[in-house]
Amino acid sequence: MTDGTTNSTFGVEIFEPTGKGVDLGSMGGGVTGRYSLDVTASKDGSDQLVLTHGEYGASQTFTTEISGSNLGLTDNQTYSGVDVAGTINDESATGSGQILTGDAPDTDATTSVEGLAIKYTGTDTGNQGEVTVTMGVAELFSRSLYNMTDPYEGYVAFKLDSLGDRISSYDSRIDDM
Repeated sequence: MTDGTTNSTFGVEIFEPTGKGVDLGSMGGGVTGRYSLDVTASKDGSDQLVLTHGEYGASQTFTTEISGSNLGLTDNQTYSGVDVAGTINDESATGSGQILTGDAPDTDATTSVEGLAIKYTGTDTGNQGEVTVTMGVAELFSRSLYNMTDPYEGYVAFKLDSLGDRISSYDSRIDDM
């Protein structure tokens, strides 16, 4: 880490959420063989240290262990990311990092967004707009075709059952004759 003119010594200790730690020790110029971390060190407008994880989501955490007092960080504090949250087409969706994915429908319900994933790359929080899903011709045709060929409740299955019933009825009438 550098302050712009000279190199500074900086020690970082990262702890996993389960409490198993990875001690990186002190890092200086040219130190090799350390675990790679996607954490960026910068300073804010008050010249305080800011640590930013390069990945997104609540599963991305790190804990600070401070030996100096001028860094502007709290000793032994865990910092966690946030998952994106929202709905797609007013239907439920689950966020993981920057990805918002449409949920499967409830039992006996349908959905137009199951598996649809949207990546949010902004930095603002709160409502960021609306997403509306419009079905294309191929999707509408696929759904119609499925309604016809569904082996349990489709039109073809219904017709096969109906014809089978008629044949059974004719067989019964023939036996009676």
